[in-house]
Amino acid sequence: MVRPRLLYVPTEDLGMNLLASPQAQHRSDTRPSRPDTELRPVGWRLVGANNRELGRCARAFESLPACQAAVMRFRERIEDVRSVLVMADIAGAWTWRVQLDGRDVAMAGRAYQRHRECQYNLNQFLAAVPVAQLSDGLVSRPRLRGLHLPGPGSAPSEGPGDGDDPPRSTTRVRIQAGAGAS
Repeated sequence: MVRPRLLYVPTEDLGMNLLASPQAQHRSDTRPSRPDTELRPVGWRLVGANNRELGRCARAFESLPACQAAVMRFRERIEDVRSVLVMADIAGAWTWRVQLDGRDVAMAGRAYQRHRECQYNLNQFLAAVPVAQLSDGLVSRPRLRGLHLPGPGSAPSEGPGDGDDPPRSTTRVRIQAGAGAS
């Protein structure tokens, strides 16, 4: 049976919700633009057997060894954690945080529509932390190659015409089941 996995990742793979430590933030601002793992702020994420994220770190670490040491402390003291469920936004979505010695050490990777879903996923996370396989080193998300999305302020490219073509309309197609379909 496949166990949950704890992956060490560059902080840019964790998204905007990460609370960067001042040391890691300073290092990310002054680092060269090469992918040197010793100079990159690092975080972790816990994924289940189905590769869905169960939770992630609540702050950045200045190096991979610092992140690994924090994970080991967290695993050793999992019984001492305090869990906090909070309403994340005005729409009523819920999220959770895990604290150790009054500091946030882990957080939900997403918001949940129902309180009971949030509580259930927090419990899944806490059960997975002690048994998760640890990755050997830094794991990066694969980047989509050849996909160039337009940036802010870029105009859409013109079609094969001279630019005077009328706007294209959207055609809706209704698919109906045939005689042999059930």
